[in-house]
Amino acid sequence: MLESDAAIFLKRAIVARMLQKIKYQDSEVLKDCLGDFFIYEQREKLRRLGVITNWGINKTADGKNNKL
Repeated sequence: MLESDAAIFLKRAIVARMLQKIKYQDSEVLKDCLGDFFIYEQREKLRRLGVITNWGINKTADGKNNKL
């Protein structure tokens, strides 16, 4: 499955920010960047599994949709 251009751009921006902060050794900001990247990756996994969608709806265990 190919990623959208927006997803690739976002990942590149996050990684570029992480590398910049490593250069300046700003550990607090680096932790924030790693957290942003982790949250983005987890959200993408949930979206691929159908737990969340781009429209903000999640599917419950009984199959009903609930608006977030």
